[in-house]
Parts: sequence; C-alpha cells; structure tokens
Amino acid sequence: MEAVGGVTVVIDLNDPLGTGGMFGRLGFTIYPYRSPLGRFGEFWENLYTWALMWTYNPGSLRHRSFFETRRSEFWMGADEFMERFEKR
Repeated sequence: MEAVGGVTVVIDLNDPLGTGGMFGRLGFTIYPYRSPLGRFGEFWENLYTWALMWTYNPGSLRHRSFFETRRSEFWMGADEFMERFEKR
C-alpha cells in the first residue's frame, strides 16, 4: 500500500485542538514516533532540529526544551489523499 506522510515536531499529541487535531481533521492518522536508534537517535535528531531552528527561526526555541522535543508521524493512504485533495 502506498501512503503519504512523514515525521514532524509540529504535531503535539497532547493538544487535540491544536496541530494534532488539525491533521486529524484533514484525514491523517497520527502516531507517536520512536527513533529506530532509541534515545541515542533521538538525541541526534533533536540536535539537528535545534540547529535548523536556531539558523532559520531562533525565536521558536524560547518555548521548546531540547530534551523534551517529541516527534509524531502522520499518515494517510495515497488513494485516500488523492480523493480528498486532488484538484477538480
């Protein structure tokens, strides 16, 4: 099965009315993300994420804790995605 989705730090699973709720209303299924490399992998993913945010949007770091940064996965079947969002 083909799918559309990815991994992001934008979705907050603890806030159903926020970004997680928005992705859900768009039809995506949200899952907590677990790095295949465990905490070691999460550390390096967080370091990379912080470097990008520090470079392009340093103001966003005021409200984030390095070690509490969590990722979520969002997925939808490709056929369902095309049905919902293809231009008619």
